[in-house]
Amino acid sequence: MGPLHLGDPIGPHQVFGGGGVLETAYYVNGLCYLPFFGGLWSSAKSGYLGFSFQVGGQTYYGWAKLINLKTFSPLDAAVKLVEYAYENTPGMAIAAGQ
Repeated sequence: MGPLHLGDPIGPHQVFGGGGVLETAYYVNGLCYLPFFGGLWSSAKSGYLGFSFQVGGQTYYGWAKLINLKTFSPLDAAVKLVEYAYENTPGMAIAAGQ
């Protein structure tokens, strides 16, 4: 898992690389932190994370804008969720930042 760029498509036919793993999300003082272990978030200042979710058997696509907060080691990073959006038409792709 690695950061996407503004305008990158997120949908049913995209495959993303990067090699990291999202372990969990946690909240501290009202902020959402997402620790990533490995991958490209360690060195990225910010980027877009593509995601999908299902409601009623329908798949929706979206993005979250993440900003790198702190690097724990060359392979670990924590990021802050600052924006997000999703396409409200099932199965329809969305562009990162749209």
